[in-house]
Formats: sequence, structure tokens, C-alpha cells
Amino acid sequence: MRSKLLFPLMILLGLVSVACSESRMEVEYMPVYLDSDQRMTLMSPDGSTVDYDFKGYVSPVVNGCFTVNGKRGYDVYRFGKKKAELIDGLESLYWAGTVNEGLIPFRRKDDGKLEVADTDGEVRFSLGRDVYSNEYFMDGMLILRKSDTDTYESKWGAVNTKGEIAVKIKYSAIHDFREGCAPANIGEKWILIDRNGEKLADMKGVEAVFGSMVDGRIPVKKNDYWGFWKRDGEFTRLKSGLVVEGFNGRYALVYDDESGEWGVVDTEGTVVIPVKYDYVQFYGNDRFIVKRDDERWELLDTDGEKLFTIREEKVMSLKGVSPYYSGDFLIGGGDGRFDLYNSDGEKISGSRFNRL
Repeated sequence: MRSKLLFPLMILLGLVSVACSESRMEVEYMPVYLDSDQRMTLMSPDGSTVDYDFKGYVSPVVNGCFTVNGKRGYDVYRFGKKKAELIDGLESLYWAGTVNEGLIPFRRKDDGKLEVADTDGEVRFSLGRDVYSNEYFMDGMLILRKSDTDTYESKWGAVNTKGEIAVKIKYSAIHDFREGCAPANIGEKWILIDRNGEKLADMKGVEAVFGSMVDGRIPVKKNDYWGFWKRDGEFTRLKSGLVVEGFNGRYALVYDDESGEWGVVDTEGTVVIPVKYDYVQFYGNDRFIVKRDDERWELLDTDGEKLFTIREEKVMSLKGVSPYYSGDFLIGGGDGRFDLYNSDGEKISGSRFNRL
């Protein structure tokens, strides 16, 4: 059985999976419950909080903005430490995504059309009622989906920041655009496309794809082996049974499909952290949080040397477990009591909160 992290991640997860990489959206403040009364506030990586709170679902602060889903619907705010500013025209919405690259997809309650606005609340373009989108723009593209009303089969495409359907909605799957390209599935075959929907390469033999292009590589499953596919088609195969579960361009988190144990490999397939741990997360670019079978959590470097131990029931690196966000949050605790830790493994005074 694969190990599962039991930490509550409802705020941080739930979106389409993308590769762990530096192109993820940097979280500036993280939403937390300070107590059990269901009111949420925002906390920075140094443990300080803002001077206000909300009743409802609060998103992390990304690109200086965040959303609150309360009784009246979604509201989009411009962040301020003393006071948050509601963005005119982006209040009481049916749904709102995440601001990235200065744009946010959303739907109003009255007509339900998918629209895209900037951070001033000005609508840049509208895409209609029958099309759905990813939560955010990435690499100048927003992934779109349409479903057949008879078969309910979904097809995928993408729109650019000008509102042009640059990639026709005809694919069985598309991953996020990174480095000017995206892996897409059509006719049960994977190909690499550019931001105009033109085919760049056939991904021959590829059966499954994890995430998107990072530093010229994409983790894929090819001929029953996981490994790294390059733009030129070169494939670096991993040891049989290893499955990629995270990638930052230099290292990949892997688990053994038989033993359920976790470790780390580099892009040449060399084992960096032995595949023997209950769980592994990224913390930074070249450090790793591991859970030992004796329930201890340790931070290791790329030589496998222990940097420090955190003796908590649960430990979470925001960079390590979220496929969507990135940020310098290291969290430990359990049973309604959590704290932030600094990069030396020391608990940050005054950072305690109830839960995410």
C-alpha cells in the first residue's frame, strides 16, 4: 500500500495535478484557522498574521490577491496586511479561480458565463456557458474543457491571454503549459504541442504523463517504466517498480509500487535518497522531508545526511505536498495544534494555529 499523508489539505489541493517546480505559484500568505470557531485568517512564512479574518473558505494569497467563498459566493480581494480591498466587479461570484499572470477566470451567478478579468476587475473576454476552465493561467495559457451533452465525454483545449482559442478543444487531456509547450493526448497517443496547438513532437511509446515540462524534461511512463522524456525524445528509464510522484526539474520523488516505500532520484535515474521511507516531500530545491517507520520526521540533504528532526505527529512542507502552490512554509503538529518551523527546524514563536 502506498503511504498517505493524513494532513488536511482541502485549502491547498483539489486542482488538476501539475509537476512540482519553481514555476508553481508562490504563496505569500497561507489561510489558517486560529481556533475552532471557523473563522480564518492569513499567516506569513514568519508566523505573523493579518489584522482581519473571514467566515468562509479563504484561498492562499498568490500574486497579491486571494478569494473568499462565503455565504454570498466568491469574492476576490487585493491583499493588504491591515485591510484587504474587495476588487470592484469581482464580488458575489458563482465561482472564481486564482489570479496568475494578472488574470483570473470566473463565473457570475446571473448568466454563468466563463469570463476572464484582470486585477482591476475589468473583463478582458468571455468564453460562454458551455466551457469550463482550469483555475489559473500558466505560461500565458488557460486550459479549457467542454463536455458532450449526450456522451458526457470531455474534450480539452486552451485559450491565450488575448481570449483566442489557440489550442482547439479536441484533446482527451492536456497538462499545463510550461516552457512554451504542453503534453496532450489525442487518439490515445501523447504528443507535445506549442501554444498555437502545433505539434512539436510525437511522444512515442508514452503511456502516461506526470505533470508538465520542467527544465526540458517531463516525467512519463513508457513501455511500463517510469522515467524522464526530453524534447529530443531521449528517455531516461528508472528502475522497475518506481513511480514518479513529484518533480522539480532536478529531482523526482518516487515510491516503490510493491513495497510502498519512498525515496528520491535525480534526472539520470540515480538514487539520491534511498527508497526506504514511509513518505518523502520536497522542502526547498535540494532538501527533503522524510517520514521514518518509527514515526520521526527528518530533513535530509542530497547526500542523505540528516539536517534536523521534527518530533511531531504530522509534518508538511507546502512546497512538498501541493501540486499547485509553492512557498517557504514548514508545518508540524497534530490534534488541533500546529506551528510553523524555520529552515533550521526550530519552532517559530507565536505561529500556532488550529488547522489549515
